[in-house]
Amino acid sequence: MQSRAVRRLRGVAVDTTALRESRDYRVLVIGGLISGIGTQVTLVALPFQIYVLTSSSFLVGLLGLVELVPLVVVALLGGTLADRMDRRRLLLVSQVVQTGTSLCLVIGAAAGSPPVGVLYLIAAVASGASAVDRPTRAAMVPGLVGPERLRRRSRSTTASCRWRWSWARRWVGSSSPPVGSPGPTPSTWRPSSR
Repeated sequence: MQSRAVRRLRGVAVDTTALRESRDYRVLVIGGLISGIGTQVTLVALPFQIYVLTSSSFLVGLLGLVELVPLVVVALLGGTLADRMDRRRLLLVSQVVQTGTSLCLVIGAAAGSPPVGVLYLIAAVASGASAVDRPTRAAMVPGLVGPERLRRRSRSTTASCRWRWSWARRWVGSSSPPVGSPGPTPSTWRPSSR
């Protein structure tokens, strides 16, 4: 007879059976972790860069609106595209676009002070690509893990989201919001003295 503690632990532990049994699902999850870290770093670094360039909280807030519009518009199409097109190809295209936007941000930062309008444009394109990426990735999962493991998989998704955010925070450093905060504040966007 199992102890009560062991049963409770099994109730909250992440089921990794699908990761062990399905190579394709394992590749999707690992790719999602890598992509997610890049996305989280961009979500923290881009507002920081705009604040450093402009010292304007208003322009940083405007970035949220610039990202929201393509996110909503493209998200309405993203699920439909994921149902009608080859999901692997659609995921590949969205990843290439997201990687391209990140590369543009790196080049712009290395070149000096990129125009804020260009940063907004890059953020909008990245947001739109992300709106295609998420439903496409989610639509691929049932075929990879099977219906019997689908419910358990949702726990591992939550754990991976938390892991990606913690990694992004460690990589970016003090410019990220403190643990438990509702989100970034202007005081967390200022460069640290380190």
